[in-house]
Amino acid sequence: MTSAGDIDSTLIALGGRGRYQLLQLIFITIGSFGAAYQLLDNIFIGRDVTFHQCSPPSNNSQIPEDLQDVDWNSSLVKYGKCQITVNQSQNIQEHDCLFGQEYGYSRELSFRTEFDLVCDYTLLGSLAQSFVIMGQGVGAVIASIISDRFGRKNVLVGSQFGLLLVGMGIGLAPSYAVLGTLKFIVGGFQQGVVTGMATMSIELFPVNLRHVTALVGSVMWAMGACSMTLFAYLMRDLGWRYLQYALSAVSIVGLLQLWYLDESLRWLVANGRKEAVTKVLKRAARMNNKNLSDVLRTLATHEDENPKAGSKSSTAHSMSHDSSVDHSHVNPVFTISEKPAEVNPLANGQTEKETMEDGMKPNDVIGEVDKNLVDKHRSVLDIFRHKRLLFNACIIWFSWFTCAFSFFALYMMSTSLHGNRFLNYFLTSIMEIPPGFIFFVLVNRIGRQGTTRLFYLLAGTGLISSGIFRIFSGNSALGTMSVVASMVGMAGASGMFGAVFFYTPEVFPTNMRNQALGVSSFAGRLGGMIAPFMSSLAEIAVWAPGVIIGSLCFLVVFLFRFLPETKGRELPQTMGDINAWYTEDEKKKSKK
Repeated sequence: MTSAGDIDSTLIALGGRGRYQLLQLIFITIGSFGAAYQLLDNIFIGRDVTFHQCSPPSNNSQIPEDLQDVDWNSSLVKYGKCQITVNQSQNIQEHDCLFGQEYGYSRELSFRTEFDLVCDYTLLGSLAQSFVIMGQGVGAVIASIISDRFGRKNVLVGSQFGLLLVGMGIGLAPSYAVLGTLKFIVGGFQQGVVTGMATMSIELFPVNLRHVTALVGSVMWAMGACSMTLFAYLMRDLGWRYLQYALSAVSIVGLLQLWYLDESLRWLVANGRKEAVTKVLKRAARMNNKNLSDVLRTLATHEDENPKAGSKSSTAHSMSHDSSVDHSHVNPVFTISEKPAEVNPLANGQTEKETMEDGMKPNDVIGEVDKNLVDKHRSVLDIFRHKRLLFNACIIWFSWFTCAFSFFALYMMSTSLHGNRFLNYFLTSIMEIPPGFIFFVLVNRIGRQGTTRLFYLLAGTGLISSGIFRIFSGNSALGTMSVVASMVGMAGASGMFGAVFFYTPEVFPTNMRNQALGVSSFAGRLGGMIAPFMSSLAEIAVWAPGVIIGSLCFLVVFLFRFLPETKGRELPQTMGDINAWYTEDEKKKSKK
């Protein structure tokens, strides 16, 4: 049966890690900057309120008629954080902040202060981040369905422009209600960018080079997260709206993606887009300085199992031989439709143009798409029709929930680090860089399972240790250990995100892959929505957030042992490839 290995053979014929693939990967992952900014910018545009109290009246017109006799500048009037206490003739009265709030910094520096999100409205400040994550959950599902049906590039580029326009709209928000609504929408577009980047990156390389995408993707994301510190610091004295405009403007890179990014070759093949496949391969072969004819022949199937000498099939086979690529295990993707027997291989120094003029044309090689590689349009509901796939999916969804729970809780509680707030954020975000290199080194050595479980183990250990050390935060040495443990937990949490983003697309077929990634991401958003409230839990029991989330990480370490190892396996193209995996795994277990 034809398998996804056919496409891997074509990618190998293109050079595997050539100039074309690397440039495409850069254009894909450059979207990390805008995605990171819109996800995390609440840390700066919605900075915490360090000081606030009720304001005195600025003029008499603000004073209600029944309180005109009160001397509001008297020492008998006390202005508290959320109430004004008036002691008049031994009659003590308490009023809400009738004349607004005063803050420790300019009102325009944070939407929390501009919209007076203090006292009874303090919770709304934290909900702004939850709105983003809720939008991510919805966007992950919608964007992935559209992506599997209409193409990866369309969703990725469209979502990038969505970040640009909606991000600018947030800067214009006249009220908190409008801001919250736009935060929800921008979360949806943010997830369209993130899932699009993950899927397109992993589909760009053959199996032995996929770990390159994890390294580049994690480093680009970390660079985006870290670079926001520079924007925030340089614009620290300007209003939050100006910072929002600057961070949103970065998403103009969508123009570069629109012009230079190609559609995923795997998606084009799975959906029978013959002409588009030819166009992509022609461009890739030219940029990688490869023989287009040889690349095209890796997609040509044999018409007969035992072709006779001189037949079209045997001729195509003899001409598709390439000493640098082993095609012995491959049933190519496309059939021969013309007369390749009249075509001679490229001579040394002969140009692609000359070869085309000599008779070889892309459509001479590419005919009808092999039915074994074309899968029907699938939805995520197909997961529920296969018990083993559903079992695996449930474990993956839980791992995503735990991953996002850990990641966002650590980011939102980064203020536990003492010192400058810009430095605190930078130290937290820079811990996302080492996991990318760790993943790159280990993923092809100990496998996907082992690498992913290692990061969950690291995060769990860091979180639980941090929670325990926080109990003794009065001791300076143990307080420092709590900070160190939190940094270790952040490194693990970042590695978890990279690992599950890398692993999840590998266990679902092409026409279900992005939808499955979207639903998995939605499960993660459920954990992310809870994370902002861990600070409130810490006020009740300082150890609780770390111990609870760390325990969930250890549970994932146990559950992951039941999932299939995808190391050395090509991306599954159809449901048949998935079923073949399970049959193979069951046979291996029965022999033990």
